[in-house]
Amino acid sequence: MSAEERNIIRLYLNKSHTMLEYGSGYSTLYFSQFVNAYYSIEHNEQWYKTVKSLIDQSPIISLIIKKYILIPINPGYKGWKGGFSEGNKIQFHDYIHAVHSLNVRKFD
Repeated sequence: MSAEERNIIRLYLNKSHTMLEYGSGYSTLYFSQFVNAYYSIEHNEQWYKTVKSLIDQSPIISLIIKKYILIPINPGYKGWKGGFSEGNKIQFHDYIHAVHSLNVRKFD
């Protein structure tokens, strides 16, 4: 994400907001600084562990990020040689609906 893209998103964030993010990363660490509460849902276990480690290293960010959850998906295959598919609604069903497990009435 470019600095310009980050700045555009920041224009819409404030300390009273509750933010939901699908797919975590460095944006999780960055944008969580500008809201009251942050929730993130990740599907890649290896990446989840990497980001979780970074979150745990920052006591302030750890307080803002209320829930960071892993919802693994089955990547599926296509073709005879077993290449990964890009995914479909069935594979991502639990990931898509994980938001309901957060019990948050409204995200900003």
